[in-house]
Amino acid sequence: MNPPRRRLRFQFACSLLAAFATILGQGCEQSKRRAIPAPLKDPVNQSCTGRITKVWGGDNFEFSTGKETHYMLLLGVDSPDPGQPFYMQSRKETEKIARKKVVTAHTFARDEVMREIVELIVPVGKTKGDFDGDEFNLGVELIKRGWARYNGTPFDGAEELVAAEASAKEQKIGIWAEPNKPKATPKKQEKKKTKDAN
Repeated sequence: MNPPRRRLRFQFACSLLAAFATILGQGCEQSKRRAIPAPLKDPVNQSCTGRITKVWGGDNFEFSTGKETHYMLLLGVDSPDPGQPFYMQSRKETEKIARKKVVTAHTFARDEVMREIVELIVPVGKTKGDFDGDEFNLGVELIKRGWARYNGTPFDGAEELVAAEASAKEQKIGIWAEPNKPKATPKKQEKKKTKDAN
């Protein structure tokens, strides 16, 4: 084979490899990208209906309407962060009572990382628990069950979160539970009785 043909074949092979690498690179970039958050037409009193598709913590999750993806944070609610005690329990509680249900989100604003700050209304359906009416506010319910607390944000309706937190503290449930005290052994109980008798 003469040198010019060899050079042409080499250049052709190089250009094919470069094109292939470009296509692969684009595919990788696309697979790494997260969905673009849905735009907010008006950050106040905007509502949408959909499902929670992924839960990152008790108070934040990914929400889909089927056409748009939203990243949401519950209004006035603070649940434990990853690495903190009760993080997994709080996250699992949100999954248990709200994931895969058709829920309604009322958006009020965005936070500094572009999550929508929402109140999430969940239909009772097959959810276990005592509920008044046929739907409940997820944030209030999480706090009432002791897996989150009120973060102090003032807004109309915040008194529900305050009352739910007071109830959970009083019942000492969830994050408010007292740490387990070691049980006294029979020998220690006998010593205590003898001491008290003297």
